[in-house]
Amino acid sequence: MADRINISIDDLTETITNELELYNKEVIEGVKKATLTAATTFTKLTKKDAPKSDSKRKGTFARNISFKKTRDGTTGDSYLWYVKDPEHRLTHLLKNGHATRKGGRTTPQDFITNNYNQVEEKYLEDVEEVIKNER
Repeated sequence: MADRINISIDDLTETITNELELYNKEVIEGVKKATLTAATTFTKLTKKDAPKSDSKRKGTFARNISFKKTRDGTTGDSYLWYVKDPEHRLTHLLKNGHATRKGGRTTPQDFITNNYNQVEEKYLEDVEEVIKNER
């Protein structure tokens, strides 16, 4: 059973406000950690699943996959997944397929969407867990 605290009516508003501010701060910190974890996991998974070429440039596309923080806000952080120059041009072609020199088409290698769905599901679970279990 929870500890009983005697609070006068005059202090009730201030006490509730303080508790809500503390809860809000803890939830925001938990969501920031979950967001960083999701961005890191997504980057690692896409690097692992990115197609590797048989040519002399083997693995250069995967090595250029990265993420960076785009916003550091009081209510949460934002991260951007991207592929560095000069390999960034290949992302759309690999994901959606492209025309070949002989007039055919390559098969799409959608390594991004599969990993995104997996990470998004885990991220939502983590955020729900943070909201439910704080305090």
